[in-house]
Amino acid sequence: MHMTAVHVEREYHQVGHVTFEIVVRADDAPTFALRAGLATDATSRRPLFTGFIEPGMADALRKLADRVQDLEADHR
Repeated sequence: MHMTAVHVEREYHQVGHVTFEIVVRADDAPTFALRAGLATDATSRRPLFTGFIEPGMADALRKLADRVQDLEADHR
């Protein structure tokens, strides 16, 4: 059996206390994960986080939304 390397790109978008991770694989549709951005180890990272809205979050979310829209268009 011959294994072929698959190109994988990971992008991290920090929004307040949440890290949006986008994974783009050459052989599959893009995926995402939400992680607690300030966590120091895997045990502390939780998929849900609550916090206050902080200055700059709206601009960061708009930038992420634009990227997601580009990925949607690329995979229709």
